[in-house]
Amino acid sequence: MRVSRWALVLLALAAPVAAQKQPSRKQAVSDSNDAREYYRVGLFDLSKDPPKAAASLYWATRLQPTWAQALYLRRIAELRADDYVLVRYFQGDKKVRKAMAAADSLLYRARMIEPFLLQEHDKDLLVAYIEAALMREIRVSNPSASVGEVRYAVSSYIQDLTSSSRDPGLAGWLAFSDRRYPEALNHYARAIGKQHKNPDYHDDRATIFFVLKQYDSAAAELRHAVDEMKKEEKKETAVIYRPKALLQYRLAHVFLMTNRIDSAKAALGRALEEDLAFYPAHLTLAAMAVATGDSAAAKGEMDLAVQLEPGDAYPFMRHADLAAALRDYEAAAVSYGKVIALEPYYADPHRLLGEVEEARNRPAEAIEHYRRYLSMAVRGDRDLAAIRERIRALGGQ
Repeated sequence: MRVSRWALVLLALAAPVAAQKQPSRKQAVSDSNDAREYYRVGLFDLSKDPPKAAASLYWATRLQPTWAQALYLRRIAELRADDYVLVRYFQGDKKVRKAMAAADSLLYRARMIEPFLLQEHDKDLLVAYIEAALMREIRVSNPSASVGEVRYAVSSYIQDLTSSSRDPGLAGWLAFSDRRYPEALNHYARAIGKQHKNPDYHDDRATIFFVLKQYDSAAAELRHAVDEMKKEEKKETAVIYRPKALLQYRLAHVFLMTNRIDSAKAALGRALEEDLAFYPAHLTLAAMAVATGDSAAAKGEMDLAVQLEPGDAYPFMRHADLAAALRDYEAAAVSYGKVIALEPYYADPHRLLGEVEEARNRPAEAIEHYRRYLSMAVRGDRDLAAIRERIRALGGQ
């Protein structure tokens, strides 16, 4: 049975970002400053050794905390790290759900950074849960079953469950996860039929059309999803509350891809009507105001965004970038400093803060941050020579 993608997002919306025990940084990587190396190792280990994968992905997200796909994959690895926890989590155990709240927050952060994030490993997570749950049931009901018998039973169950004739919606989701987009669209069309009763299917079809750059079709699917949510709420038939603010935010990004600025603003306005604390809408409005030279509107939206999410480095990073674009270097320096305080392993803010301090005519501070960047940068970084030259030009060694 498919677990609603919206249910997973809802868990994340309610989850605080909690402190986590820091794993060793001594993983199987040649450059311990390279987030992509940790990501590749984590992806390689995901199926055979999920706890090891989670440790690698922890460092991928600490070194590059604004990388949506790494945040998403780290959550998958953390949920798969313990079969007992995974089974209890999917079965709704409140204690386990609470314990995994920090992992769930990773999905929320990823969706805010990348609204059309491809959640390609949800299928692997579901299959891992089914395997773990069936293994336990078979071992209890038939302790003498051989490993081969258990594996055959698990394989047969999953094959039957994922049959397109039995559940075209699930078949569509699995095809979507495998990037078999035309097949996924066809399965979803069968699942939707004439009644359009499942907003999830429309939402997934919107992502597929967005990836295929068919933006009008993506917008149409998102409107269908919003309409179906409204019908559910009106009839009081909704099983879970779905965040329409996130759908409107996604719709705004579709409009921005086709330069429909007024439509994008209207969608963001509707997102904030649904949830005034939905900080990504404020950041997007701020970026749009910067693009049109409306510095007052930009500053108001930027400031509100970081006030709404003070514990996440991403809105501060966006705030700092936008402030620098407005040449408000003092505000940019403050926000880059917040990013560094929240994510001390993240190199990029030091380079950018060095540039800001140069613009503020503070050479000593610029040199200090440039040097920090050099110590934290990935080996072979194309900016290294330029940064060293800036240090020399500012009077440093």
